Amino acid sequence: GPLFEQAGHPGGFVEGGPGLAWAWPRSLLASVFALAGLDYNTGVEDNHAAAAGLVAGLDGAWTGAWRWTLEAGWMGRLSGDPLGKRRWVEAGQQLDLSRQTALRLELGYESRDNHGDGRVGLALLRYF
Repeated sequence: GPLFEQAGHPGGFVEGGPGLAWAWPRSLLASVFALAGLDYNTGVEDNHAAAAGLVAGLDGAWTGAWRWTLEAGWMGRLSGDPLGKRRWVEAGQQLDLSRQTALRLELGYESRDNHGDGRVGLALLRYF
C-alpha cells in the first residue's frame, strides 16, 4: 500500500527492489526483498516522500496458476514529513495470468506509527 496514506489526501506510490527467492519442493517458494519506495501524497511535506524496508514471504501452489501467499514486511520513511514506519502481515490468493503478470487478493493487518488496521487489497503484479 501507499507508504503512509493520509485520509483525504490523494496520491500515488511505487515500491520494489532486489531480492532472493528459492524453491524448496517445486510447489513452495520463499523470498526476501529489500524495498525502496517513492510516495506522492498531498498530505506529505513537499508532496513526496521516500522510504526503505524489507519484506519476506512464502508462496505455495494450489494448482499450476493458482497460488497462496504469506508475507510480512517493514518500511521506514527516510524523507518527507511526517517521518514514520509501517509494518504489515498478510495472506493472499494469487492467479498467475502469464509468466510476468499476476492478479492477487490480499487480506492482512497493517500498523502505521502504532495505529493498526485490517486491510483488503487487489493488486496487479508485473515481474521483470
